[in-house]
Amino acid sequence: MISFQTYQKIQEHKAYGASMLRTSQIMGLSYNTVYKWWNLTEDDFHAFESRHEFVLDNYRQYFIEQLKITPQMNNTLLYKRLKDDLCMVR
Repeated sequence: MISFQTYQKIQEHKAYGASMLRTSQIMGLSYNTVYKWWNLTEDDFHAFESRHEFVLDNYRQYFIEQLKITPQMNNTLLYKRLKDDLCMVR
């Protein structure tokens, strides 16, 4: 899922007449991501966003704090730490 700001930037590139390939290169996104959002309206974006609840978004700050402490941590270790910390809280 991309942020609304990223969606807006894709739409700006489209409005300027840039190609999907060039937009993906400039923004550092995959071509498939740009393709997915290229022809959707803002209402479509918000509808998609409201239909998809992203559970891990609730732990965004936790992930950021952990990665500040240990930037080289991989996703498996990060997931295990989250599980361990959640078990300790319960």
